[in-house]
Formats: sequence, structure tokens, C-alpha cells
Amino acid sequence: MLSIKQIILGIASIYPFPGSNTLSPVTVLDRDSNITYNGIRTSSSVEEFFNIQYAHDTSGNHRFSPPRTYTPYANSIINATFPGAACPQPHIPLPADPYTVLANVSEDCLTLRIARPAGTGETQNTEKLPVMVFIYGGGSTLGTIYDGSYDPVGLIRRAVDLGTPVVYVAMNYRLNLFGFADFPALRASNSTNIGLQDQRLALDWVRRNIAWFGGDPDNVTLFGEDAGAVFASLHMLASSDDERLPVHRVIAQSGALTSLPGVAGHISASNSLAVARKIGCLDSSGSAGEEMNATSVIECLREQPLELLVNKTFEVAYKRYSIPTVDGTMLPSAPSALMSTGRLRNKSIPLIIGWNHDEASLHVPTSIKTQWDISNLLAGNYPSLNASSIADLLALYPESDYQVQNEEKGAQMTPAWHAASALVRDLTVTCPSLYQASSLFQHTRTSVEEPEIYLYELQQTPFGAALAQQGKAYLGVVHFSDVPVDTTSPTRSN
Repeated sequence: MLSIKQIILGIASIYPFPGSNTLSPVTVLDRDSNITYNGIRTSSSVEEFFNIQYAHDTSGNHRFSPPRTYTPYANSIINATFPGAACPQPHIPLPADPYTVLANVSEDCLTLRIARPAGTGETQNTEKLPVMVFIYGGGSTLGTIYDGSYDPVGLIRRAVDLGTPVVYVAMNYRLNLFGFADFPALRASNSTNIGLQDQRLALDWVRRNIAWFGGDPDNVTLFGEDAGAVFASLHMLASSDDERLPVHRVIAQSGALTSLPGVAGHISASNSLAVARKIGCLDSSGSAGEEMNATSVIECLREQPLELLVNKTFEVAYKRYSIPTVDGTMLPSAPSALMSTGRLRNKSIPLIIGWNHDEASLHVPTSIKTQWDISNLLAGNYPSLNASSIADLLALYPESDYQVQNEEKGAQMTPAWHAASALVRDLTVTCPSLYQASSLFQHTRTSVEEPEIYLYELQQTPFGAALAQQGKAYLGVVHFSDVPVDTTSPTRSN
């Protein structure tokens, strides 16, 4: 499967900043605790702070456990001049996954990356800047804030050019089995959806500390792309606690509450069971009954070497990813049910949500030639659809609507392929986004003030020239076109 990031960026360095001889030090002081954060000026106009720990190491007995708040000792000096580790995942990405080859993978990975305009906070009277907190995508399975494609320098520069400077924060969070394991023993200790719990704790760190970096804790926008957009949306929902989310608006790019199918099902529980069996922590004849309730299964998984557990996890996860799951605490009910009944943490939170015009083009096989091929694709990806439902869907996307005349715009692909691309886009992103916006509108409008909800479709891509050069212009405005990558600048590497 084609990777847009491999086309545009190649395999980027895990260290996305210049060599040390080009850097200038920069310092932030937490005046309450006399904690010093040493960062670097990574360009003439941007300062960055890497590897700021917000939670403790999650290895050993803390594997599959909720995050524990990390608080530096008073008078500490924090070296934030170099990237930290990615959370557990393969060092070399799986086939078709576009992420950076990782130099450092560890369970001591719950860190933040902060970027801001150079000179921010040089005087105590400086006005606090709006804060944008980013959640990366990767299907809840892969990703890191240190990936070269998530370099925030272009975003910070553009914001300054527009006269709207911001402080950027990105969070690492646990992924795949490490963040979304689902065993009864974990449910009993409120230890499910811990990837979401990591994100919530990172947001709390921002609320408590971002002012020292020149950010306004009362003006925080949470934004994410792909699975990151799903997570940003999930945090809008009410959970078993009644704390208000320390976020004041949400931007969801290429993902919505219901874009991850199976959250209300048993995908993560099934994956957890499969990994436990594969690694030998559960007999192959075991079921999801009493044996799965035993804490001994969890203890066994905690004892496994990290690399072995990652490898066995991805033998399962390559075919089916672990995802958030309804657990009665973080997610009391299905996201669609919570949204439709108005179960929101903050009913007045503004939302921007949208998709790219050709959102699914990367994920539709080029072998699609006929409507029969589309039918088989739907049956394979959505086994709950019956023949009648598939026929109804096909009727909504007739091939006659997708006759492309200009080869540069994709005439080398059949009309059936273009129809399939539009259909899968709408199933996975467009319709979930419209549903989320509609439900939010219905449950937040008042007689005094209408809710701020904005929908968009991105109809341009920075990758057009590169796609055309490789004969892939038919892919159009592909997934990932809405990530603020500056493709005109050389890759920053050490």
C-alpha cells in the first residue's frame, strides 16, 4: 500500500532538529518550585523543549496500569534539549505504515514536546499565548511526538506570520496493547483505556504548567489527526467522573467519534486474549472466562521482555488494531450513544471537524475495477453488512458519477475505483463527522447562543506535485494532507 509520507518525506530522522553547533540554549523557570527547563532554539524563530516528563515509567509492575503523575523535585534542572523515547511499538514500521524508523523505544515514554515563537516570555508582562495541544494519529497503534512529520516549526512560523502566535504542545501516550489492553482483571482496577488516561493526564500537566512557557491555560485548543481526531473527540464525552475537561475548543482532522469501528465491541478484549495465548501467558484452550479473570495472566504479561511482547503484540495487531473500548469508566457507553443523548463534559465547547476530499484513496486497492469488486471490499471490511445493505450503498455511488476524463486527474483508475474511494471516505470519516457535528448542535444549542460548530472539506494538498511526478495524481487530496508539514524546507536532522 502506498505511503504518502514515504513519497514526500522519505524516512526522516528521529531527531528532527539541526546539529548542536547550530543551536542556542533557552531557559524557562517555574518560579513556584524553582524548576528550570533547558530547551533550544531550533531555528531563528522557534524555541523547542523536548522530553518533558508528565508521568512516571510504565514498565514492570506499572505496565497496563494508569499513569502516575510525575512531579520534579523543587530546584530541579530539566534537560529538555533532546527527544525522548517512543512508546512501545516496532523500531521498524510495519509494511505500509509511514512512520519514522525509531531509534529509541521504551516504556518510560510519557513525555511532552513544546514549541513556541522565539522570545516568548522574555518579559513577565508578556501576554499569554493561545495553546494548541496535538494528539498524533496512527490508528491507536503507532506514532510518536518525535516523528519527523510532526515537526511543529512550520506551524509556529505560519501562526506568527498571520499575527496569531501560539504555543504548541504534543503528548506521547501508550499505544496498541500497552495502552488499550482489555482483561476483566484490568477492568476491576480501572486500568482499561490507559492510553486515554495518559492523554488526560498530559492535558492536566498543560493546565498546571503551560503558563511558565508563555501559554494561556484558559485558552487551550485540543486538536488531532486520524486516530488523534477520534481521541480529541472522545475527550469531549462525559466519563464516570464529573471533572471538566481543561480544553476550550476541539479540532478533529480526518476522524470523528465513530470513525474507529468496534469501540463498543470486543476487539481489544479479543486482541488481548490472542496476545496472551501467543506469548504463553494463557493456555491455547483457555477462554475469556475464569482464566482471563485471573490476575496471573496480567502478571505474566508484565514479566515479559519488552521486545518480545511488542513482537507478539504486532503479530496480532498487524491485522486488527487494539482500540479504546467501552469500559464503564473512561467510556461509560458507546460513543454514539453518549453523543446522541448529550453526555458531554462541556456542552458549549466549540468544534471544527472535517475531512480531506480524497480521504480514503490511499486505502482503496487499485485492483478495484467493477461494482462487484466494491461489493467484495465492503463485505470484507464490514462483515455486519448484509447483501441488501451493500446493494443500497452501491446505488448511492453509481459509476456514472465518477467518469474522469483527464488522465492527470485520475482517468487511469476505473470509475468503480473512484466510487469506492468516495464510498469508503464517507463511511469512515465524512458521515461520522456530520453525525458528530449534528449531535453536538442538537444538544448544545440554547435560546441565547448557538454552538460554534464548523465543518470543512479540504480540497487541496501540498503533495500534488510529488504525486503527479510519481504517476499517482489520481490519489487527489489524500489522507494526511491536513498535517502541517513544511515540505518546502529541508528535513531538519542532526
